[in-house]
Amino acid sequence: MSNKKYDVRHKYDSTANRYDARYRDIQKQKYFEIFSEIEMVKNGTIIDVGGGTGLLLDYLQNKNLTTIITDISYKMLKEGRKKNHYGFFICADSEYLPLRKKSGDLVTCISVIQNLENPQKTIEECYFIIKKKKFVVLTALKKLFDLENLSEIVEKIGFNLHKTWLLSVEDIAIVAEKK
Repeated sequence: MSNKKYDVRHKYDSTANRYDARYRDIQKQKYFEIFSEIEMVKNGTIIDVGGGTGLLLDYLQNKNLTTIITDISYKMLKEGRKKNHYGFFICADSEYLPLRKKSGDLVTCISVIQNLENPQKTIEECYFIIKKKKFVVLTALKKLFDLENLSEIVEKIGFNLHKTWLLSVEDIAIVAEKK
């Protein structure tokens, strides 16, 4: 594991017990804006890459969907499991997801990309795990990422851009469809 990955994991492990109190409201606002732009999956599998404590599960409150939360921080996932007894919590590096090809009906990667050593590799993994004609949602801190450059990476990997915009809070957002 590289130094950057180790540092990110350590940072989130050490703040896992306070993460929800600190970020719940801002993440909820991001989810609201994102799901106002795309039709929510009614059934199937949602994969939240870098989903930490499962705030997306809290927001969705839909036990009928299969929801998979992946994160590099075991302690974040452990906090998520305490409050959510449904969904699957998998400790994994986003550059090497242990998921089957075309297993997701929706893949989200919210406020994760800025923490990554190789964002393109994670987006490639999202492409691998999403089904054809399904959407991936990516956001990144606008102070660290340019919407145009991130859009180019997403298109280069093979996604069709559906929508790009600035969220009202700290992120840029991209919704893209797998061809």
